[in-house]
Amino acid sequence: MVHPFHVVIVGGGPTGLTAAIRLKQMAAGKGVEIGVCVLEKGSEMGARILSGAVIDPLAITELIPDWTEKGASLTVDVTEDRASRLVIRLVQRARSLPSRRFMNCSTSAAVMRS
Repeated sequence: MVHPFHVVIVGGGPTGLTAAIRLKQMAAGKGVEIGVCVLEKGSEMGARILSGAVIDPLAITELIPDWTEKGASLTVDVTEDRASRLVIRLVQRARSLPSRRFMNCSTSAAVMRS
């Protein structure tokens, strides 16, 4: 059995899935239909991703603007932010390093897998 694909992506994690979605979006924007295959060694896409990560959903919102309206069940809104003493001390020591803005709970989401 032959399956013609224009692109084969190895890995169904965030990067592989983002590449596949973006390629399909770009092709559709030019009126072209392409076959994209994503290969994942796990039992399901993203099977090897650890849950509980806290992310800023900006990237997924840019990729799929209506992802929440589509009922994506990948996230649980963060309702509370806390920092332990260890984290506070590490932050105080790291102030001299180049830094990114810290996430706050109003723009963050926790990734949960069922």
